[in-house]
Amino acid sequence: MTTFTVPRGQFRALLAASAPHTGKESEDTPLLGRVRFHPLGDRLLAWTTDYTTSVVSSITIDQHRDADLETFDLQAAEVARALAVFKPPAGDARMMWDDAMMRVRVTTEHVVFTEEPAWTDVAEGRSLQVLRIVPEQGQDRYPDVPRLVVEALFGQVSQVPQLRVFADHLARFQAAGKAWNAPIRLEAIENPVCAVIRIGERVVGLLPAYPDDTEKERTRDRRNVDVWVEALSPIRRPVRVEVPADVVTDLQDQARELLRSGSGVHLSVVKAGDPS
Repeated sequence: MTTFTVPRGQFRALLAASAPHTGKESEDTPLLGRVRFHPLGDRLLAWTTDYTTSVVSSITIDQHRDADLETFDLQAAEVARALAVFKPPAGDARMMWDDAMMRVRVTTEHVVFTEEPAWTDVAEGRSLQVLRIVPEQGQDRYPDVPRLVVEALFGQVSQVPQLRVFADHLARFQAAGKAWNAPIRLEAIENPVCAVIRIGERVVGLLPAYPDDTEKERTRDRRNVDVWVEALSPIRRPVRVEVPADVVTDLQDQARELLRSGSGVHLSVVKAGDPS
């Protein structure tokens, strides 16, 4: 049995970042629809893939009570249950909930998540027991996501300026960006061809990328840019010229001085109909 604690807010962010990438278990894809959790020193790693996008997340282990921390898998449905059960309160209480601890107890068949008492609580909070997936000894065929990510991180950065990705692939990382309140950083990799996504220091992922690396594609894109420029240029508003306040003041002072001295100011009155 393995027992350790993690911050509740980080625990929920870990699940939220993983859930969109699990895929579905089927006859053709019997290994999908799960998330792998791997305690490593003072960190808990989680990774998953649907063979299209992949993600690895990392959170802090606060303390553990056993020397040997076990790797365990959870079905995507169990991850969804945990997200549904462990919802933080709204308002100012959210920060206190995020900072409090979640106890994780891993047995041979189950994983039990329990909210440990915060300093304002008098007893344990909610608890959830879920089934654990245990691969057969020596028969672990779950995709090697760590290897895929490492190969991409050491891959050659693409020099192609344009990169195409599908919106639904990129959208799968939105939950992670929101959970960690961090921007999504995208980097094109030439070999293997993919895009590496990093979200703060907690999340790294992969998604398919299609660089525009042929002359035909570059010519098409240049033509597309020209079409947009031609359409938008005539309807641009004139650029507003902002005159610095000190320049305005100086011009006003010069104008008042000219009016007082009468020099350099010539006024003429033209009557209506006067051809001159």
